[in-house]
Amino acid sequence: MKKQKLLSVVLLLVMTMMFATVPNHAAEKAESTLQFIMVMGPEKALDNVRDTFTAESKKISSQISYTTSVAKGKEYDTLSIDGKIIHDGTAMSFQAEGMLQVVTLDDKREMISVPLFGIIEMPTGKEDIIVGYDRVGSDEAITISFNSPKIQSVLAFGTSVMDENLFKEYNQKLETLAQAEDEKVNLQDIDTMSTTQNSSSWSLLDQAYSNFEYAGDTTTGVYGKIYRETTENELRIDVRAYTDNVNTVMDNNNPYHVETYLRSVETSINFDKGHCDGTSPSESQDGSYVLWESVFSDVLGHYGIPTGVLSYIFNSTRGGIFVDEDMYGPSIKVQGNTSGSLDADPDYVNTFYGVNPNTSNQTSGTFTVEAIYRVCASYPQVGFTSYYSTVSDTESFSTSW
Repeated sequence: MKKQKLLSVVLLLVMTMMFATVPNHAAEKAESTLQFIMVMGPEKALDNVRDTFTAESKKISSQISYTTSVAKGKEYDTLSIDGKIIHDGTAMSFQAEGMLQVVTLDDKREMISVPLFGIIEMPTGKEDIIVGYDRVGSDEAITISFNSPKIQSVLAFGTSVMDENLFKEYNQKLETLAQAEDEKVNLQDIDTMSTTQNSSSWSLLDQAYSNFEYAGDTTTGVYGKIYRETTENELRIDVRAYTDNVNTVMDNNNPYHVETYLRSVETSINFDKGHCDGTSPSESQDGSYVLWESVFSDVLGHYGIPTGVLSYIFNSTRGGIFVDEDMYGPSIKVQGNTSGSLDADPDYVNTFYGVNPNTSNQTSGTFTVEAIYRVCASYPQVGFTSYYSTVSDTESFSTSW
């Protein structure tokens, strides 16, 4: 899709009023109304948006309605949003979901500040979105980021429900809750993929990288490498982020920028020859209440890879490891428990995929590395807010065993 076409479609969203049903345990109020406040992003990316928005706002109003629901899980609860945007008679449905993290603040109010990942059905096709959902007590604010390198505009609804101090308190409370869960975890309950002990015969197949760009300034945003194990049918993908560099780009080009954090890193494979027969970390370790160091120390030690960098990478004791062991499209995501609790630069997070080659003993497909950053800023129109920016790259690989 061309950038100009995508920009015009985004304008269908920008003059909205939102009516929401919120999670029952998060607040008693059943409905809330949020006005569209502004479009955030680099000036060059906003020029056409602002011009068209001014004309559109004189003629057409829009609204969006959505409901939220909470699905209880063994390790964590999932917050889902399901709704529809109606603009000038055109309806665009969307769905998004993510891990729910609720804390009780010192003043007894409940607070939520999470990313929800989903898809919106636009007239021009499906687009990936990240909904930044913030709620403090009965007040809420939302940002909608388009998970596309073709456009960097972010839609902001509602004035900020927090300031920087409240944001820090939220993260501190999450950390306290995570530490309290440590006592409930069996450190011996580790299930890694079967392989040769201390195997170190890895051969590089290919590399992938992508830039983070803002206002014409660029820096590497994510970098990854895929290896094959020469004696076993296994692939390894290493991924790292560049949070310090991204912070520098934002500081240099956005006067309202406060801080950018690494939210998650992810690796995935799409097989066209052969398929996946297991991952490490495994699907049994999927969940929010995972002791990173116990899992990854076991995994890396099993593969003969040094584990000394773990305490640096995982500043927090906990975080989410989300695993999809789909035979033809497996993925592993490592997510920070709090903003700033994941640090994958300059060291790599290592993920492992078992492989069942085809009948000709061949394996091929594409692999993807991804980093998601949480950008915090304080705009005069909105106040302290945050949104999510994704950097990813996909490359091909092929090997035989």
